[in-house]
Amino acid sequence: MVGSAARFALTGVAELTGSGPWEAVAGVLGLVLALLALYAALGFVLEEADHPVRLPVLRRGDGIKPLRDDLEEQVEGIARAAGVRQQL
Repeated sequence: MVGSAARFALTGVAELTGSGPWEAVAGVLGLVLALLALYAALGFVLEEADHPVRLPVLRRGDGIKPLRDDLEEQVEGIARAAGVRQQL
């Protein structure tokens, strides 16, 4: 999100100044963000498919739990959560 905000800010500066170098910097940052998004998408797809190749996508905390716990442990407390009906 911060990278996208920086890219839009650079694009805005390029539009206001009409300067070619600012446009080039904004374009390069846009390409870097696009490559980062493709890398993350590939990493998440490979995780989902249980592929032997794993790309580091920097999961930590609660984000890594689904990869380590089984489904029963993940949904353990849902029955007691607020808003869940006991019977329909």
